[in-house]
Amino acid sequence: MLWLARRVVWCLEMSDKKVVGRNVFVGVGAVCVVLSVALAFLVVSYALMLRDKDSVIASLNVQVGDKDAEIAGLQNQLAQKNATIDGLEAAKLVSVGLKAEENRTGQAYYVRVYGYVVNVGVNATDDAAIHVVLYQTGGVVANDTYVDLGSISGEAFVSVDAKVYYEGSRIVSTSMILEWS
Repeated sequence: MLWLARRVVWCLEMSDKKVVGRNVFVGVGAVCVVLSVALAFLVVSYALMLRDKDSVIASLNVQVGDKDAEIAGLQNQLAQKNATIDGLEAAKLVSVGLKAEENRTGQAYYVRVYGYVVNVGVNATDDAAIHVVLYQTGGVVANDTYVDLGSISGEAFVSVDAKVYYEGSRIVSTSMILEWS
């Protein structure tokens, strides 16, 4: 632009070509006006375009936030499902036909504990046992002991046949609780 203005001044200083200088001056002025209008149009167009792009970016940021919340919810559901799977795979013992029968023949009194203990979980259990408590009349505990079952593999069973000895009067009730780790 500065070059163009200097050129106009140079043309005006030429005394023998004043008409050409004036025509050049008017032409250059017209070109400057056209260029100024074009520049203003481009600046306004660019500003509008930037505003539109900012609006699109803001909309996409909202969508990203929604997707982040959705991902967090799905990760929470996945953690819950994994916990459920872990619970289903964990060792769990159930008794099948587990009985306690008192035997008072002879001089040693005992309760025969027999049947099956099944690990319905996928994972093995260590230190499985049956906590046996023998009760006599009046809530007297005749014996409080454990029948050791050892380790039971996942989806496996063990046969139980043990004698729990006691002294005194007849057994009126028996408690048998499965325990494992």
